[in-house]
Amino acid sequence: MALGAWALADVGSPGVWPLTMAAQGWGITQALLYMWGAYFAPIFFLPPLLVYEPYVLRDEEVD
Repeated sequence: MALGAWALADVGSPGVWPLTMAAQGWGITQALLYMWGAYFAPIFFLPPLLVYEPYVLRDEEVD
C-alpha cells in the first residue's frame, strides 16, 4: 500500500500526473493564485506611480 502511494506521488510518470495534482489539495490552487497575483498586481499598483504630476517638474510656484 505504501508503495502504491509512493508510485502515485511520482511526478515523473505522465500517466498519474493529474492524480498528483489533485493529491496536493489546495497547494496547487494557492500556487496558481500566487502566480496570477504576481502577474496582474503591477496592473493595479503601477498606474498611480505613472500619473503625470506637473508640480514635480515645476521649478517655481505659480499663483
